[in-house]
Formats: sequence, C-alpha cells, structure tokens
Amino acid sequence: MLTQHINAVLGGGVVGCAVAWHIAERGLGEVVLLERDMLGSGTTWHSAANITVKAAIFEECADVPLYFLLIAARCDIDLLAAALEKINKNALKCPVEKARGNARKYTEL
Repeated sequence: MLTQHINAVLGGGVVGCAVAWHIAERGLGEVVLLERDMLGSGTTWHSAANITVKAAIFEECADVPLYFLLIAARCDIDLLAAALEKINKNALKCPVEKARGNARKYTEL
C-alpha cells in the first residue's frame, strides 16, 4: 500500500520550481520536477492556469531563489563553486565567438 505521494511537476520554470518547493516544504510527499531545458529559466506562458497577474508572478519569482538556496543548503552545495563550474561548462558548450550576436540555441551554433 502506498503511504506517501510522489508528486510530478511538469515544467521547471518559475512557477514549476515554486510549486515543487511548496510541495516539498509542506511535506506532501516526494517531488519529481520534469524540465526539458534549464531549471528556473523563466516561464513559457503556456500553462493551463496562464497566470498573468503581476502580484502572483512577483511572489513566485521570490520563491525561486529561496528554493535554490534551501536545496543547496540541504545538499551541502557550494553555490559559488557550482556557478563557476557551470560558467566553465557553458563556455565550452557556447563559445563567445560563436554565440555573441545571435539567438540560436547552442546546438545550432
């Protein structure tokens, strides 16, 4: 018998990250956050709710950095070291000389 819920959140944008954080913070079960690109990279405005109220978005945006700080602290992640490592990976993946001045995805450079 299932004793704990496993919650799936589709989309790791601003709202998806906030929803996942609130589920975890309230102890409502495990959370799986599914994102096709990068976490916290914004919102597509194509969600079923289509939230367009600035006050609601303001609060959700505030939740995102809080979510990342809590996760980093709980996982004992050095955010500065992680950020520097990611910058180096991005530099290899998206060289400035190829990426500057265009909006193409890194796989199309």
